[in-house]
Amino acid sequence: MTITTADPVGIVGVGAMGLPIVRYLTQAGFKVLCWDLDEGRLSDAVADGGEAVASSAELGACRALLVLVPADEDVCSVRTSSKPSRSPAPSL
Repeated sequence: MTITTADPVGIVGVGAMGLPIVRYLTQAGFKVLCWDLDEGRLSDAVADGGEAVASSAELGACRALLVLVPADEDVCSVRTSSKPSRSPAPSL
């Protein structure tokens, strides 16, 4: 599969790993659609050139989708576009 800058790329999880990828892809000329449970992280991704979507369902049209989340519960929440039922992981 070949992806060109004409193809939107979706990223779920724009934290420590996802945000640098958003930066790299947008600088390379890709349209990057972003979704995250944390509105602050989503705002950071938009500031770096990404485009926020309201739900993970909106990423279905993306030719490539990267899911960068820290826990199983978060992966499940991507499917439903809802917040996970667990507490956030403690900071290191």
